[in-house]
Amino acid sequence: MTERRALRLDKHRYLHPDGHRLITTWFDRAWRARADDSAAFESFVFAWIAVNAWAACVTGEDRDREYMDRLAHDPGLRTAFGNLMASSADFEQEAGRFFQLLPIFKAQQLRRNGIHLDEHVPRGERIQRYFEAGLTDFEPTCAKLHLDRGEPIPRDWPHFIQAVYRVRCNLFHGEKSAHSEMDRTIVRAALLSLTAFFRGTHIL
Repeated sequence: MTERRALRLDKHRYLHPDGHRLITTWFDRAWRARADDSAAFESFVFAWIAVNAWAACVTGEDRDREYMDRLAHDPGLRTAFGNLMASSADFEQEAGRFFQLLPIFKAQQLRRNGIHLDEHVPRGERIQRYFEAGLTDFEPTCAKLHLDRGEPIPRDWPHFIQAVYRVRCNLFHGEKSAHSEMDRTIVRAALLSLTAFFRGTHIL
């Protein structure tokens, strides 16, 4: 197995000034709008544009699959996430709200299977009914294993960023009809925790 090199997370050291400005501009737009509940979808898009550009820079990878693999397994990001969870009550609360919504299912699979539950069905019950319907495409991929054991999904960086990426895919890959996995509550929770992490660690 090829050993992964730890990423150099300080983008300021090697980003072209124009690239740095663009990333910072998109992230700042997301940060300023994060308090506006009605703008959760737009703010998440702004934040992800910044994260996507930063990730391509620090990993040297252009394809989502490759850079996400590098990000999820990076020891520096794992440590930074754990340290922020331990030191910031605000971030721990923001991330905790998002973790309570996991796993995040693939929206296209819900549509293709004709699964639609009333919007008032509680998240825990909704997840169980999705499992009972045989849905298998969700993030983090180990979520059902943990839940079947009666244990919580680990609140760490790999589980976090994989679930956020599923939110991104559900939003960017454009289902026309509203459904649970594009619910504003999920998108907003992902937005608040994602931006809080990158702002709290001073990475972006």
